[in-house]
Amino acid sequence: MANKKTIKQKIFEWLDTHEYLADTDLQDKIYGDRPINLSTSLGYERAWQRLQYDRKFFKHRKIIDKKHFNRSYIVKTKDSGDAWYKVGKEFYEEIQINK
Repeated sequence: MANKKTIKQKIFEWLDTHEYLADTDLQDKIYGDRPINLSTSLGYERAWQRLQYDRKFFKHRKIIDKKHFNRSYIVKTKDSGDAWYKVGKEFYEEIQINK
């Protein structure tokens, strides 16, 4: 049985290669025969953009701790002192802390 990709996975893969998502791309490449849910698709696009911003910001910073706190995802870097940075859920899930 083939492993079917979710709409979110398809949108993230499309944006990784094309960096923008048109309505016609949603219909032709992502949803196919199913009706388009535009608000959900735009939410996934915003999540992808947030992931890109977080990756770029933390590219040269060493993350030493992460917490899920009060419906927020926060991380602490080596040079941040007592400050914490708020990050998106997708970035939070891909962080690996080695202690």
